[in-house]
This record gives sequence, C-alpha cells and structure tokens, in this order.
Amino acid sequence: MKYTAQIVNKTIVNGILTVQVEYRSEDGNDIFSNLYSTNGAQDESWLSDSVNKKLTELENIHTFADSIEIGKTPEIKPKVETELTPRELFKQKSDEFEKLISVLNKGYITSDNEEFVTLNQWLKDNWLPEYLDMV
Repeated sequence: MKYTAQIVNKTIVNGILTVQVEYRSEDGNDIFSNLYSTNGAQDESWLSDSVNKKLTELENIHTFADSIEIGKTPEIKPKVETELTPRELFKQKSDEFEKLISVLNKGYITSDNEEFVTLNQWLKDNWLPEYLDMV
C-alpha cells in the first residue's frame, strides 16, 4: 500500500528543530505523524531521506503483512545449539569456577562442595598451556 507524506509543522524549542510529518495511506484508513528532530544543521537531504526511508518501510510492512495468514500456526524452528570448541568450553567452565571461588570466599560453600571439587578437577584435567591467556 502506498503512503503520502506532508510536513505539517516545525518548531524550534531549546535549540532543537522538530519537524512534524504526517503520513497517510492511499485508502485514508491509516493517518499518523512522526517527529524528526535535530539540534544542528543537517545536509539538505536529511529530512527527505528520512521521510523516503519511512515511506519505503511502510510499503514493505504492508507487503510483509500480506504474507501472514490469519489462523495459520507459524512454523517453529528448533533452536540449533552450536557446539563449543574445546577452548570455548574451557573458558565457560573457568568463568563458572571463578564464580564458585567468589562464593567460597564469602563462606557460602566450603572447598569440599561437590560442584566446586568436580569443576576444579575438570579444569585440571582439561588444562592446556595455550589457555594461559584466558585465566
């Protein structure tokens, strides 16, 4: 659906120029205004570029809306989990361990806490010298 645009007002308040542009659909059922503001001089195409961008967006949203069927259930695509590289996994586990150390230092858990011990051992078992820059 096509829209037209018309400048309906402009004001300068507190050093800010605000231009009000009214948009109207070709069938007259959708009429609204947008405000465009600036606190400095702009390129002479600033306003026309902004208005033309909005007109294109309005046309595109109607085209998109036409492709949506009322009553149809949208296809839900399962989220694809990406597998972490060994380095990324080590970093993730190391960050978790840092949080546990913080909790340990606050006295909320003890060093024999199962999660703490297990994660500490995992980090020891999977340590590689090239991970030094991550710790």
